[in-house]
Amino acid sequence: MFLQKGEMVSFEGKTNTTGWRYINQHLVYNDMSTPLKWKGNDYYVSEILSHLEKKTPFTYTIKKKGETQTINDFYHVKYVRIVRKMTRGNVRFFC
Repeated sequence: MFLQKGEMVSFEGKTNTTGWRYINQHLVYNDMSTPLKWKGNDYYVSEILSHLEKKTPFTYTIKKKGETQTINDFYHVKYVRIVRKMTRGNVRFFC
């Protein structure tokens, strides 16, 4: 797939173990690390980051082959997506 300059609006990794990764409130790629910025009064972001840091456990159920299974897991980052957006005439990137 070929894109012209300025056409790509987002890209992402397949997992949080290679490529672009989220580690301790930083976006990491190879040996580069950039701290994430967010508004302090954003309750949703604060809540999610709190669960990630504490590795809060949760439980859910699935139905597989007619049987109900209970799965125990913990909050973790599945993958990182970088999105480019135009805000008030400025190009900004969101993770």
